[in-house]
Amino acid sequence: MKSLSVMHRTGFIHRDISPDNIMLTNNGKLKLMDFGSARYFLNQDSELSVMLKQGYAPVEQYSSRSQQGPYTDVYALCATIYTCITGTVPENSLDRSRKGCAHQPRSRKSTSARLAAERCCAQSRYGNAHA
Repeated sequence: MKSLSVMHRTGFIHRDISPDNIMLTNNGKLKLMDFGSARYFLNQDSELSVMLKQGYAPVEQYSSRSQQGPYTDVYALCATIYTCITGTVPENSLDRSRKGCAHQPRSRKSTSARLAAERCCAQSRYGNAHA
């Protein structure tokens, strides 16, 4: 997403990407919302607050002392895409890392990725808001 790329180039990470923070506008564009957890990542001398959503947060977000960066948002974006395609929230990253394995997505319906993404965003708390 363009907005995420712009954030990362300026030294910020979102830290709260999930389906309920992505809005599908009436003209079919996706908008990233809710920047309340965003932080400057280039200078992490201080601890970051632990703010996360189960299934969307990577392992480093579970600790206030772990380094976070653009990869933190990329993980959450991929987890969001997974939810949109399969209709299920990914397993908690800590549980996945303890098992030492990743699982292939299991789609509940055979539908195009575009329709799945639209359904996912339409179910978010923002619904079909106007651009």
